[in-house]
Amino acid sequence: MNIIPSRTLSELIRTEPSARIDLWEADLTATGGKRYFFCNEQNECGKAVIWQKRRYRPYPVRVEECGMSGRGAAMRPSLVVSNLYGVVTGLAEAHQSLAGAAVIRHTVCVRFLDAENFRHGNPWADPQQEVVSRYVIEQLAELTSLTARFILAVPTETDGLVCPGRIMLADLCPWEYRSEECGYAGASVTDSNGQPVTDLAQDHCGNCAAGCRRRDNIGRFGGFLSIDTCSA
Repeated sequence: MNIIPSRTLSELIRTEPSARIDLWEADLTATGGKRYFFCNEQNECGKAVIWQKRRYRPYPVRVEECGMSGRGAAMRPSLVVSNLYGVVTGLAEAHQSLAGAAVIRHTVCVRFLDAENFRHGNPWADPQQEVVSRYVIEQLAELTSLTARFILAVPTETDGLVCPGRIMLADLCPWEYRSEECGYAGASVTDSNGQPVTDLAQDHCGNCAAGCRRRDNIGRFGGFLSIDTCSA
């Protein structure tokens, strides 16, 4: 959910609000790249827009099919950027088509931009007045000599993921016995079949809840007892 700062909200509901500008950030550091800052506009001085002391250089960009819905799957907007001189082609080849890269959209009212953007300064400059939307590049959908189109997804989407990231079993613990996850470092109790032993080499919990209970270590059990309707 996007949070709209109070001064920005007041500006938007004015009879004649100032223009809004979208400032884009592409973070390729996850694939060994850099962070890029760009937008469609120039400032009053004909130079790169400065926001929060950072320069957003002029570069053709537009967003398509962007919207919000409370039903069904989340909207998948497309980000279309210029591929003039093959800039995006080079980045795509070097960074796995940019899949997984973070894209951040800063929507700002011109009234609150840094003072450096104006010939005579800006007494209303406020670096807190922005609405931030975060996306992840899902795929490079189209690449031509003129443009590149990326499909974006919101970071909270969970297509193809497993919660909690591993198979959920009721009475089987995935931890290695006496490992850091297991946490047990006490005396020998039983072997893997539940028979009492005194030899540490034969000691094993059997990777089950009963083994944890015998060692008073059920709190570190790595299974999911609650999904077993027959568990005690």
